[in-house]
Amino acid sequence: MDANAAVGAHSAHPVLLADTIMIEIRPATAADAPVLATLMHESVRHAGRLAYSEAECAAWSPAAPDPTRFAMSMLNPALQFLVAVDADDTIVGFGSLGPTPDHLDMLYVRHDRIRQGIGSQLIAALEAEAHAQGATEVHTEASRLLRPRLEWLGYTLVAAEWVERQGVRIERFRMMKAL
Repeated sequence: MDANAAVGAHSAHPVLLADTIMIEIRPATAADAPVLATLMHESVRHAGRLAYSEAECAAWSPAAPDPTRFAMSMLNPALQFLVAVDADDTIVGFGSLGPTPDHLDMLYVRHDRIRQGIGSQLIAALEAEAHAQGATEVHTEASRLLRPRLEWLGYTLVAAEWVERQGVRIERFRMMKAL
């Protein structure tokens, strides 16, 4: 069975990564929200330092999002959240589509698990979901850290842009890929 077809059908599917790393990609639940909120914050504050200054990372994520509010946003039917879970049933990454099926909104991998193929597998699953929902292309706003991986996966740069968070300007990149 095609890995992307399984995810697009909202069923869990194990994915073999480099060497012996095994993950499962499944739809996120509201019960995952506390872990996802923490993972997002820690990813920005630790892995983000590979491409951004401490001030930029602190402005991007001054604190972990409130888990209750995060869970409420996950219940929005316009958003599709997927999580990557390792063999120990630990969430090691997540991504989301929305508010339209052609927008890759979030992608975060645990800071101690980056560069292990987890993000690429989440992107593939999210692209499959977007395609299943009728999207013919996917758009996103990528960080400096994510941009090279997206280019490797076939995304093209639309434009560099600067956003302001907590009074600090942060560079990101609008990118797209035809499905």
